[in-house]
Amino acid sequence: AGNQITSATFLIDSHSFFNPPPSLTIKRHYCRDDSGALLNTAYVDNSYKWAGGGFVSNAEDLVKLGNAVLACLQGGRDKGLGTTPEQPVALTEGPSLLLQPNTVAAMWTPVVPMGVGDFPKYQYGLGWFVVPHHESVLCGKETPFSAGHGGGAVGATSALVVLPSRWGGAGKERESCGKPPEGVVVAVIFNLQGVRHVYKLGLKIAEEFNY
Repeated sequence: AGNQITSATFLIDSHSFFNPPPSLTIKRHYCRDDSGALLNTAYVDNSYKWAGGGFVSNAEDLVKLGNAVLACLQGGRDKGLGTTPEQPVALTEGPSLLLQPNTVAAMWTPVVPMGVGDFPKYQYGLGWFVVPHHESVLCGKETPFSAGHGGGAVGATSALVVLPSRWGGAGKERESCGKPPEGVVVAVIFNLQGVRHVYKLGLKIAEEFNY
């Protein structure tokens, strides 16, 4: 199943983790002790749990995955979030869409508020967390809708941010189903454990390029 997903989305640098891993493809991972000193982390064997951190990838492939999911949502002929779409439409280049548009819409629908710490507006979706569109009452700053997924493991921290285009919308039908997805996708990866505000960093970068 993993190989089918990676080949269907052109994830040429993503593969299942095997033990021992190829030495030239896995980077060293680090953490900090209580004094802030940088330390090497212990080796972790993820070959027995591919569904829970057992895939090796890089930022470029994560961006491709985010674009593929966004294309699934925008590439169908549905007229809104959660409606029943027609058959998935092939992109101009590449394979047919991986998911039905209403499937992505369901994954990106807020279900349970996170409401903790630095994430008062963040909510859990299905396998993703979402930031609904909202505007600050105090400063009037607008925060657009975004969806993402964060990762934290021994010696690593990451975030994938999907910010649909302001004019394309999260669920608006495109004029041409052959167009690329409309929006910005940012992947941030650190080979350092416990890095804070990674999603906020990715979202800030995405907002600089969104229009």
